[in-house]
Amino acid sequence: MRWALFFYQIITDERLFQYIEFPKLTREEELECIKNWIDEADDSKYEKWVIERKSDGVVVGNISVNKVFEKNNYCNVGYTIRYDYWGNGYAAEALKVVSDHLLNNSGHYLVECSCNELNTQSSKVML
Repeated sequence: MRWALFFYQIITDERLFQYIEFPKLTREEELECIKNWIDEADDSKYEKWVIERKSDGVVVGNISVNKVFEKNNYCNVGYTIRYDYWGNGYAAEALKVVSDHLLNNSGHYLVECSCNELNTQSSKVML
């Protein structure tokens, strides 16, 4: 449940609403969705990771495969970083590690990522 509280902080942070549209749920519904997402992660065909800060284990975000295009052997990756941790390189480091894993260990030919055009910081991460 520890991770659920961190994800709850992400999806309820109004500073992110201009970039990401989260469903409008009650706190209980949101926590239940997050708990299910965590519980089902091992059974999902899409890989998911928590982004933790190395120095103290604080969860700063998540990164996951959102879609797999099996016919062309590529996948789409998305990430969300808690707003207070933006600009510290966590997303770039996670995206690099996950992309390397997907290309070298999972056998994908290509890893793509996209973001809201208003989110210039996320655009910089992908570059």
